[in-house]
Amino acid sequence: MLTTLAFVLLAAGPAPQATPAAPNVLFIVIDDASWEEFTGLQLPAIQGAAKLGRVYDHFYTSPVCSPSRAQLHFGRYPHDHLIGTALPIQNGEGVPLSDVSLAEALKVEGYSTGMFGKWHVNGSALPMYAGEAARLHGYDTWRAGSINNVMNTGGSHYNWERWDDGQLYVEGIYTTHAIGDELVGWWNQTAGPKFGVCAFLAPHEPFESAPPDLLGGQTFAPTARGCYESALVGIDSKVLQIAASINLANTYVFLFPDNGTPHQVPPPGGLEQGYKLTPFEGGIHVPLIVWGPGVVPGVDSGLVQIVDLPATVLELVGAKMPAEMAKDSISFAKTLDGSDTSKRPWIWSQRFGPNGGPWVGGLKVDEWAVVRPDGWKLLQSQPLGPSTPKLKFLYNIFNDPHETTIILDPVIKSELLLLKKEALGPDWPY
Repeated sequence: MLTTLAFVLLAAGPAPQATPAAPNVLFIVIDDASWEEFTGLQLPAIQGAAKLGRVYDHFYTSPVCSPSRAQLHFGRYPHDHLIGTALPIQNGEGVPLSDVSLAEALKVEGYSTGMFGKWHVNGSALPMYAGEAARLHGYDTWRAGSINNVMNTGGSHYNWERWDDGQLYVEGIYTTHAIGDELVGWWNQTAGPKFGVCAFLAPHEPFESAPPDLLGGQTFAPTARGCYESALVGIDSKVLQIAASINLANTYVFLFPDNGTPHQVPPPGGLEQGYKLTPFEGGIHVPLIVWGPGVVPGVDSGLVQIVDLPATVLELVGAKMPAEMAKDSISFAKTLDGSDTSKRPWIWSQRFGPNGGPWVGGLKVDEWAVVRPDGWKLLQSQPLGPSTPKLKFLYNIFNDPHETTIILDPVIKSELLLLKKEALGPDWPY
């Protein structure tokens, strides 16, 4: 159909083979969606556009939002900041002001920076005004902003606390419309090189249907799962509108979710052993699609992690990477044209609690996964909940992508445990 994003992007003209001197960069972040949603639902814009971009089918995040978002903004594993699960705004844990963000690194290069939507990286006890968190971490503007999830302040996607550059008020516009429209307005009005983050609040709970104008005639059951699907289709439509303002001749676009599908609304007949909050594939394995100058369409199966986005962007724009990012963030910029392969030696993904440790009682939640480029994956899960026995499972996800068959191989298990130790480093306090 001619309204798919694929044709909108084609209208922008072919991407040149040479990278512009100062290309624009846009992150589009979807809140909670695993691979099954992108293959099982009707998302004509994203699915059509994926054919024009580079799809990374072994891209990994953390099992929950705050650790993932800390990585995409700061290029460091979240355990460096003792962020292991969602950050409550009333607590002081989070990324300190002393850490350099991707936005700050780009500002040094003359970039304008804009943040739109969900932040969820700091607590209120830090030496900052909560409504200015993103701006104090390098963003010139933060509009249609939410410090965390709308449900955490008693709101909904149609009635929520919205921050616009330090001003707080109650918003009645559906979150996807508000966030997307602010991004488009800023993008069209901002001259020179720019870096924008469009971080949608949907389809995260509360599970509410998107307005009809975003549904393209699709209908959904009046259930939590139906509302979740509706909200994701709504984002698909909003991405189509955003694309009309993007010129791929001078802009890199990265689209990805922050973690997998919520465990309360798994896909019908779900294939995965676990979803959001777990280190199973349904919780941490999500799509990444990249478009832009010199990007060659196709599928890349190399290991890539959300922590790698800052290093990749900084290489693409020719900017210097802050020293603290270099430890964890590994650029995959040279894979975008298919001429090179990922240099990531392993994936490390983790959910732990409480945040902010060390804590005298140890970790109440301690779930993690390590994945090697040969497909071997070792994970630790607490399937019966916090403070219950921690079980380890070994799989080969290349042969068994849905983790149905546990493998007993003590040699490989011990090798992966050594990688876990290397990932955590000598300063891990637990």
